[in-house]
Amino acid sequence: QFVAMPLGEGFTAEEQITGKAEFGGLQLCVYPMKRDFYDRWQKSLRRLDEEGSTFGPIMFCRSMRGPEMGFAPGGVMRQEIFADDHGIEAWDTTAMSRCYVHIVNSGQFVEITGHTPPNPPLTAKDYNNAGLPWFEYYDTDRTALKGAKSLAQLDSLAARMIKLGGKILGGNKPVEPKKIVVLKPKDRVSDGTW
Repeated sequence: QFVAMPLGEGFTAEEQITGKAEFGGLQLCVYPMKRDFYDRWQKSLRRLDEEGSTFGPIMFCRSMRGPEMGFAPGGVMRQEIFADDHGIEAWDTTAMSRCYVHIVNSGQFVEITGHTPPNPPLTAKDYNNAGLPWFEYYDTDRTALKGAKSLAQLDSLAARMIKLGGKILGGNKPVEPKKIVVLKPKDRVSDGTW
């Protein structure tokens, strides 16, 4: 879980890793799968659907950074990253699309849109009390990649505030999830109807 924080105060992952508040935000770079790999992959999915469903990535994504505000490590979550089953040769690295995600505070939102921001964001307690699902992905057949040392050394927002002599932010205490949906490899994910 990450929390949006202003650049220049030492909280963002970018600042903790590089010591600079240069980019902020988030940049997503997406590479399409090469046609021949995609066709073979779709055939294997159709065959697997007959045997019992599976799912896999359609795009290879890489995240980068963007301006004004950045992401600071927030609460506690468990995350695993698995090696790409397709391999780098499956992706057309010459046809990248990039999307910049700019994070803005309420004042910047008004300046950009001319409107007041939507309702305050839900807290974990609001989300839980509404009966909305929390998701957990479970796959015992795969081994997660080792985490990057630089990411393992990041301080959470609360830990960083204490180190920098500030107080811990209130209003979003941990909750015990009421509804957990366990996702497994056989649970196929589609991009829905447009």
